[in-house]
Amino acid sequence: MANAALAALAAYFLFLFWRSVRKKPGFATWHMFAGSKISKFSLCRDHDGAPLNIWDFLPHTQVSMSHQESRFFLLYLTRVHKMTDLRGTIGVRDEMSTFTLTVEDSHVVD
Repeated sequence: MANAALAALAAYFLFLFWRSVRKKPGFATWHMFAGSKISKFSLCRDHDGAPLNIWDFLPHTQVSMSHQESRFFLLYLTRVHKMTDLRGTIGVRDEMSTFTLTVEDSHVVD
């Protein structure tokens, strides 16, 4: 019984090692731990107050954005999708700092 448990544990560690060296992102790969950037968007449009679903404009793999990437995303929404009336906040955790960006008229208010 003990040998079976040790064999199962060894097999699990080998599985984790195999997963950690793969290039494709997924469970137990280095991609899970490589960055600690997280951004949370709470934006809505002024004319109707409807919340903006950012996944309509971002690929679902783009789950983390830095301060600058968040600003570029707002610029993209303004220039490409003509969303000039966005307001709300963007919460950003970028490496070791956490801050909130306030958005008015689709621009970050400093």
